[in-house]
Amino acid sequence: MKHKIVVACFSVFLLILSYSHSHGDNGQDQPNAVIPNSSYEFDQIPEGTKVVHDFVVQNTGKAPLEIYQVITG
Repeated sequence: MKHKIVVACFSVFLLILSYSHSHGDNGQDQPNAVIPNSSYEFDQIPEGTKVVHDFVVQNTGKAPLEIYQVITG
């Protein structure tokens, strides 16, 4: 269970990172996604328990950051 959560967090990080880099600099201001804490390790969790953790995504760029989709593992 813990492995799945770590994989899901890493997947979210890669999705946001790939989106921000796929819109390369063409001379215009660009958004820049920064995730200060890109992983979180839960304590022991009983099977079947729903767990939640909020990840902060900061836009340090000069254009609006639009996140269209988040996919977990």
